[in-house]
Amino acid sequence: MELTKKRFERELLSWYSQQKRDLPWRKTDDPYKILVSEIMLQQTQVDRVIPKYLSFLKQFPTVQDLASSSPGDIIRIWSGLGYNRRAIKLLECAKAVVTSHDGKFPRTEEELQKLPGIGPYTSAAILAFAYNLPAIVIDTNIRRVFFRIFLGKPSLLPNLQQKIINHVSKENSREYHNALMDFGAMICTARSPKCEECIFSQNCTTTKIYSKEEMETIASTIFKTKQSKFIGSNRYYRSMILKKVQEKNEITIDELKRTLPQEKDAKNLVAQLVKDKLLIIEKKKVFLPK
Repeated sequence: MELTKKRFERELLSWYSQQKRDLPWRKTDDPYKILVSEIMLQQTQVDRVIPKYLSFLKQFPTVQDLASSSPGDIIRIWSGLGYNRRAIKLLECAKAVVTSHDGKFPRTEEELQKLPGIGPYTSAAILAFAYNLPAIVIDTNIRRVFFRIFLGKPSLLPNLQQKIINHVSKENSREYHNALMDFGAMICTARSPKCEECIFSQNCTTTKIYSKEEMETIASTIFKTKQSKFIGSNRYYRSMILKKVQEKNEITIDELKRTLPQEKDAKNLVAQLVKDKLLIIEKKKVFLPK
């Protein structure tokens, strides 16, 4: 039987109704809470995000609460998630929503993308998950699912975007995109895909062409973005400096130097953090922005 758009959506949503993950940001349609989850989930695993998401919203339950807080407050509660610039962008976005939109998030991609820290993916996610509008939300899981089921060959990759666009649900955008993400995370995984459990196995183009090992190789080559090594990187030492500043409230660069390897330029690392609005220097003292 041909895997039509209608059949694909129906069977996917049926699977999702039984297998969906219990994630806290799926229990709300508040665009602010959706935004917080999307920013936190950038380059960070779901299991690490869940406790931070819950504690963040406990301290800043509304966009107004976040907008009225200080950068230092945000950085402290963000600690441990990494990529701390995301926290500052989230704060700037909250301030813009409050000052320019009376605390209400826009309902178009164009207006959403005018807000600090919101690009094409995040704007589409807000429209789909908060407003249930038929936006095109494409993450790595969704790309991999569509590529494997409908295309299969790397030579057909240029057709992937249009294939996804053609299949987007007009009525069930929120559930549809969540289902796709779960299907990619739980069944059509990058490594060791569970083809024997796949509801689309009879129609999957890739399984007709490649072995599981070949499927893994293709997925890792096309879709997996290799992150740079964290330990020993600039990000690692920037994070170390931020933690030390939080512990001491204020500290001198000379004191910071003594906590870093000799070859590391503490002054330059601090300058980077100041440029990113994560630290302030006054009278030779380094501290979190207030």
